[in-house]
Amino acid sequence: MYNNYLNFLKKNETSNIQTFPFKNDNKYCGILEHVSMAYGEQYFQLILQEFSHIKQEKILTFCMINDKYGNPKKFFFNKDDFKILCSPTSLRYVYHSLLILKYLISKMS
Repeated sequence: MYNNYLNFLKKNETSNIQTFPFKNDNKYCGILEHVSMAYGEQYFQLILQEFSHIKQEKILTFCMINDKYGNPKKFFFNKDDFKILCSPTSLRYVYHSLLILKYLISKMS
């Protein structure tokens, strides 16, 4: 898989990062964009349950930043009055980032 990834990068090294749909390419999805919609739903629920103090606008902003590049596959996730269109991978990144932040804050106390 590593060689496939390197070949993919070399083949596309001259592409414009803002318009190149690398996150939507099957050769790339297996590397970083392989979180299913079902797992994305679980990450979404965990974020809302464990980090309810985080404003919904912030969660949306964090996902939009990650989804800005690469044209990833996006799905709707919603709970109650909060609806978001993003890639499941972005929800994974947000959730794990919040866990790391929570851990660091606990160590500083």
